[in-house]
This record gives sequence, C-alpha cells and structure tokens, in this order.
Amino acid sequence: MKHCQITRERFAAGAISYVIIMLLLSAIPLKAQDVDSTDQLVVFAIKITGNFVTKSSLILREMGLKPGDVLSQEAIDRAQLRLENLGLFNRVLITSVSDKGRAVVRVEVNEPFYLYFFPLMNYRPNQADKSYFGGGVYHRNFRGRAEQLVIAGWGGNARGFYLVHTDPWFTFRGIAGFNWSIYYNDSELKGPNGNYYRIEEQKLGFHLVNRIAERDWISYGFEWEEQASEGDFYTFAPNQRDRLVVATFAVQKDRRDYRYYPSDGSLMRFTLQGNGMLNEQHVFFLEDIEFRRYLKYGRFIFAGRFFVESSQYELPYYRRFTLTNYLFRGNIEDFYGGWFMLASSAEIRTNLIPMRYFSMGWVPLAGRYLMNMKFSLESFVFLDYGYNEYRSNWLTRRPGQWAAGGGLQFQLPYVQTIHLACGWRAKDNIAQPAISLGLGVTF
Repeated sequence: MKHCQITRERFAAGAISYVIIMLLLSAIPLKAQDVDSTDQLVVFAIKITGNFVTKSSLILREMGLKPGDVLSQEAIDRAQLRLENLGLFNRVLITSVSDKGRAVVRVEVNEPFYLYFFPLMNYRPNQADKSYFGGGVYHRNFRGRAEQLVIAGWGGNARGFYLVHTDPWFTFRGIAGFNWSIYYNDSELKGPNGNYYRIEEQKLGFHLVNRIAERDWISYGFEWEEQASEGDFYTFAPNQRDRLVVATFAVQKDRRDYRYYPSDGSLMRFTLQGNGMLNEQHVFFLEDIEFRRYLKYGRFIFAGRFFVESSQYELPYYRRFTLTNYLFRGNIEDFYGGWFMLASSAEIRTNLIPMRYFSMGWVPLAGRYLMNMKFSLESFVFLDYGYNEYRSNWLTRRPGQWAAGGGLQFQLPYVQTIHLACGWRAKDNIAQPAISLGLGVTF
C-alpha cells in the first residue's frame, strides 16, 4: 500500500513535470512559427486610400513593395519611410491583414493643400525707394506626379519674374526626370566702392536627372545666361554685358534616414560647372564638394557639414564665392567673394517637443486637408567656420571666420520645417546678434 502510494506520488510529480516541460518546449516552436509565418506572408494586394490628387501609380512605385513580395515589418517600415520622404503627405500609415499566408497591404495617406500663394517683399523703412513687392503661386504636386511648378513676379526697385518646372524623375517610370527654368531680374547692387548700380540678369536652363537609386542621381545641365551692369567691376565684356553658355554635371549619393529632417546617415554631392563667354574669349570652371553626416545618440542628434568650392581661371564678380551665401549665422560677411572657399558647420540638436499629430477635420470644405498635421520643436547649438581667398594681382588669404550660437527648429504643417537661428562672431557685440529665419532645417 505504501509502495503504491509512493508510485502514485511519483507518477503525479512526473506527470506535472512532463506537462511543464512540454509547455516550455511548445512555447519555443510557437514563437518561431510566429516569426516564420510573418516572414512567409506574401503580398496579395495593395489598397491605397486618401490620395485624391496623387497618382496611385506613383505611390505604388515609390513605396517599393508590390504584390508577390514577401511581407515583413521591416518591409512595411521601409515602404512607409519611402513615402514619407516624398514630402507629399501630412501622414502615411501602412497596415496589413492576412489570411492563409496572403496579406492585403493597406496604405492610408493624408494629403495637404498642394497649391499655395506666397508674397515676395523687401521693405526698408529708412530707404522706401529701394523696396520691392510681389508674389507668386507654387504647386508642389502638379499633375499628381510630385512635379513642382512655381511662377512668381515682383516690381518696385527690383523688377523681374521666374518660372520653374521640376519633374523629380517620377514621370519616366521613376528612372529619369528633368527641370527647366526662366529667370529675369533687374535690381540694384552695392558695389565695392559703396555706390549702388543697376544689374540685369537673364537665364534659361534645362537639366536632365538620371536616377540611379532611391535618392541617388546624376544630373546634366545646360543654361544660357546674360549678366549686365552699369558698374565696370561686374562684367568682363567691354560693353558691360556678359553672355555665357553654362554646362553642369552633378552627382549625389544620399543615405540619410529622412530627407526633410535627417537624424542618421550621410549625404555627398559633387558639382562641376563649365562657363564659356560667347562675346569674350574666356572660360572658367567651378567645382564644389559637400559632405553631411548625422549621428543619433539617445535624444541628441550630432550633425556636421563640410564643403569646399574652388575654381580655375579668373571669375567674374557674379560667380565669386562668398561665405554669406552659406553661413548666414553670426553676421558673417564676405562682400568681395573669392576664388576658393572652405566652410564647415557642426550642430548638436535635441528634441524639446516630440513629434505629434493634430487634426481639424471639423473645418467646412477643407477638413480632409487638415488631418494628421505634424508638429514638433527642436533646439540646436552650432559652431560655424569659413575660410575664403581671392586673387587680384596676387593671391590674398583672408583669416578664417568663426561663428557660434543656437536656435530652434519647428516642424509645421505645410511648410515642413522652419528654423530660427541666432549667432555671433568672436568680435561681435553680445547685444547685437545676427538673427536669421528660414525654411527647412539648417542643413
């Protein structure tokens, strides 16, 4: 009896142990099966909603996911990031439902307004006669293919207009694109002697872009240009009117995680420009290399930019390199420009208000354009350095210029990003900083 009782106890303990072991063992294949089943899901169909303007064919091509592909969370995240990088939507959401190894991918996009009217103004209270006013219209998703069309004009002390049409390789099966532009401007320029002179600029250009990867491209450009001025310092031609033919070659390799607000990755761009004067026997070349790098560490983003511009043969006034064109922070002025320039920027960015979305669908008629609008706030501190040299009768080197400061970057609906920067050079008065406001991230 005692023997039987011990056997039953051992049997019960063994049975319990067996059940526990089997449950533990069964948990392993179940978990592996979940991963394997997800990896083996095949995209059966893709359904797109919310694209009232944007062509479905463009979305299907750019998301990089198509029927027959194996579906995974990584593939979904990659497709969502690719669509977000188009800059066409307030928000992109990609989900999937599956049954018997087949998945239906659902793509929901929220489109903003694509047509904008914008003002152009330069008003000087102390010099009202030197002010100008104007405006333009901008369509950022023309024909629903992500083409951009801009028409603008202005009058007053400066008079002019421009027309720009950009097709970022979305029309020709995603392989090639083009852009063309017309530009005219009649304005005033302060010369080296402090006097003001009228200048007149006319440009007509065409560029072909060959897409070699998602955001990598090679560009070939051809432009006709005319520069004229009352000041003899501005042009080469004796009649003070330079006519040029300009050929451009550029290549870009973009490995940033997010095109409009990068936090990781790198970008490299090289440009070569050849200029030939039609009414003068003079040719000159320009080259520039730019490199950007982004590293994310916790809540901080470390961003750096370095670029070099150089030239061969003497440059006319309107082609000289000036630090002011690149380093707007810290009151950097380099009026006369030069033949060689080196500059760099370093920033540390941190998020103050994380990305959030808000909607105003209740607005009559415009509610569907005001859904899932994003907002965030980021602060940054920066350090800029620039170096320039020029040639007159001999090579003149200018001392490098440093600037430091900080600012804020806002991600806002419709305008992507606005940055506000405040900076000083070493010799600047702390009470008189340079303040700049611009669109997009600083770089």
